[in-house]
Amino acid sequence: MAGVDQIMPTPLSALEPEWCTVGCPRLDDFLQGGLLCRSITELAGEFASGKTQFCMQCCLAVQWPVSSGGLNGKAVYICTEGMPAGERIEEMAMEHWRMGKGAGEGSLDGILIIEAVCVQALWICLNQVANLVAGGDSQVRLVVIDSIANLFREVSDKPSIDELKERANRMFEMSSLLKKMADECNLAVLITNQVVDVISNDGQPSESGMSEVQTSGREVLPSLGLAWASCINTRLVATRHVNGDVRIRDLQVAFSPHLNQSRCLYEISKAGLFGIPEAIGVQSNIQ
Repeated sequence: MAGVDQIMPTPLSALEPEWCTVGCPRLDDFLQGGLLCRSITELAGEFASGKTQFCMQCCLAVQWPVSSGGLNGKAVYICTEGMPAGERIEEMAMEHWRMGKGAGEGSLDGILIIEAVCVQALWICLNQVANLVAGGDSQVRLVVIDSIANLFREVSDKPSIDELKERANRMFEMSSLLKKMADECNLAVLITNQVVDVISNDGQPSESGMSEVQTSGREVLPSLGLAWASCINTRLVATRHVNGDVRIRDLQVAFSPHLNQSRCLYEISKAGLFGIPEAIGVQSNIQ
């Protein structure tokens, strides 16, 4: 086979994993270090579960020095649902600065914003980012897409087999490019996804092959089906529950090659998402 003689094996000891803090020590513990580099992490959840704020927080945290859990790098933020609120990012940056983390307003210079309004635009953006990080002097250590579902869900109500095949092929192309970029440049990839309601017959389990979760009293699944699920390495699911006057937010590990299926409660404050101590390390089956 051509090229086989050029393959050079790499000792396992040389593949030391690297993580980037997500900006909260308790969530870092829950994720066993934070966002894993050379890997694609998905965060799925319903509207107002904190997905975009989590992305903002990670874009700020990646700029922190290594001694604080960051990667001393920059972030590329690809948004598909409108530009992120600059005031909210600035508020989080200033709160981090008051806690002795980050450069305050100066942290905004370390976030490179790109808007993608369609699948083709996203593909062009990803190739531009790949060229940027391949140069070696961009300092980019985190790539965020918020959100992937907003583009790929734009199919007809009753898509044909050809439409589904075309969508799946584009997903595979993009995930392949992201994995190549993450591996060769040792960066982390974070992608948000939406959820859809599960319509079951007579209480029978879903035929999708994926685990359902409860949020706001509904059974839901991450969007885009099994084709997209096979494109990512780790899936996190953010859920919301209301108990009287108490609103509970929950982060769950749906699947991952390096994390146990577990869950952690969290709250959203001026500084971002922060884990609630009592929930750290609690193991449970995902319902």
